[in-house]
Amino acid sequence: VILHDPLHFCVYYDRDHFHCSYPIQYGIINSSLPSPDSGERKPNVRVDNAIAVVERVAKRQGLTPQQIDTLMDYVAGEGKGSVSCRNRVIRCLIPRSTVPHSAVLKALGCMTSLPSSPLQQLLFRWIVLTFDLVDDRGPLHAVYTAVFYFLQMDDLRPTVCQLLCYLTRREDVTEFRVQKIMELQKRVLAFKVPPKNSPVPLSQGTTSQLFLQTL
Repeated sequence: VILHDPLHFCVYYDRDHFHCSYPIQYGIINSSLPSPDSGERKPNVRVDNAIAVVERVAKRQGLTPQQIDTLMDYVAGEGKGSVSCRNRVIRCLIPRSTVPHSAVLKALGCMTSLPSSPLQQLLFRWIVLTFDLVDDRGPLHAVYTAVFYFLQMDDLRPTVCQLLCYLTRREDVTEFRVQKIMELQKRVLAFKVPPKNSPVPLSQGTTSQLFLQTL
């Protein structure tokens, strides 16, 4: 897959590497990120350069839907992608216009295979932040049961609850789910867990600085 935008920023993802090419004014001609399945663990200059360029472009003008979808392939890939690399890539997913629903489905689909809870938290926050920008929210309801499962995880619960508020339909309100939520509520009140700040969905045209602060 090769994706270009008007400023010649290109994202190229194949089986073994995740490549970036960009205008010469960024100071580097070509770089590549190892794919999560490539077996490359050690950080190197090429990886740092590739991510740095994506960060610059994302903060300057945002990413197109195609670029976000391709970057999510790297984040969601099962294998040996480092936590720090995936963390930086997720923070690069600043939409220029809309967010493809396929990228959100990939993010939700990879949650159980991610190597750390902070990555899960970051991805859920990104989904909530960009929810209003998703091009087609209908297909997201297909993973409602999977999202509901994450309510049992204390670190994820505040953001998951917010996402469920957006996804829940009348037919989703069952006796089992109501009982489960009431049990969780009693447990939270018993331990007196202080509520955490939940992200607020951003509208189109939000600045990259505000996006990163909220994420």
